[in-house]
Amino acid sequence: MIRIGLLGATGIAVKAVLTPAALRADTAVVTVAAGDVGRARKLAATHGVPHVHESYDALLSDPDVDAVYVSTHPAGHLSPVLAAVRAGKHALVEKPLCLSAREAELLSLTQRRSGVVVREAVMTECHPWQRELSGLAAEHGLGALREVRTDVRFPRSSRLGYRARPDLGGGVFHDVAPYWLQMLQDVLGLSAETSGHSAFDGPAGTDSEFTAGLTYPDGVRATLECALDGPYRAVHVLRYARGDVTVRDFLLPAAGRLRLNLLVEPSGAAPRIVTYDPVDLYVAQLGAFIESVVSGEDSCLDAAVERARRTEEIYVRALGAAGRPAVETGEAA
Repeated sequence: MIRIGLLGATGIAVKAVLTPAALRADTAVVTVAAGDVGRARKLAATHGVPHVHESYDALLSDPDVDAVYVSTHPAGHLSPVLAAVRAGKHALVEKPLCLSAREAELLSLTQRRSGVVVREAVMTECHPWQRELSGLAAEHGLGALREVRTDVRFPRSSRLGYRARPDLGGGVFHDVAPYWLQMLQDVLGLSAETSGHSAFDGPAGTDSEFTAGLTYPDGVRATLECALDGPYRAVHVLRYARGDVTVRDFLLPAAGRLRLNLLVEPSGAAPRIVTYDPVDLYVAQLGAFIESVVSGEDSCLDAAVERARRTEEIYVRALGAAGRPAVETGEAA
């Protein structure tokens, strides 16, 4: 039995851990702590969590906790994750893992010394379409990949909270970049020149819209357009020499056990829809984490560190282009 403690009494903790854990016989959520203990008590009472700790430190020192799920704001990830790793506890950390390459590298060094599993919670990596894309392209004779375009938009009212505060890791880019960069890792890798642009005209100077780009040595270009201006949209378009693949609503299986469709449009041939069996991405994500904890085999952190490096590089480029100073982040609760 893997006993999980929640660091953060959040809605995403319910979706990503509490609900999927209830479907497993080998996993139990045994305790919760939050910056506001009242919020922790409310979540525990609502969802049947048997214990509430008065502080993060108290939870991390609990010998009856094997692993933690961290869903504080992004600027508050590093300290509790480091403390968990040093205490010998595995950690599933809500994306983004952290806000700088320095933080990610410190976490990686600490994790290697301890041997525990640390995983960034990017649930979209648990869908099989990314791993099967190259075979699908070959099957339909699409040829070489030439361009990848990603468009993600959320209604502004649904994504505020810490996202309205740059010091806590707010804005749209840090929210969306892990999905985009993880997909590119599977499809192309991340060895590319980066670019970034934003007007930083959101609340308190956050990025309510952001354009990011990667240009690869062979000329392939990957672009992300993301914004907090709604209506909801989450689309990848992959353009090949002889056709396109479109993945609409790639975040849809986060809403439950739902199918995902890929539209394959070979040049000179009839389009084809490839339908994947229903997947609940949060159930799959928790399953992958538990499997890594049980097996002791985990290679996810190196990939997350690489994403953190690229995220920071792109964000700093955008700040420079806009004439904005670097943002000082903090770990206030």
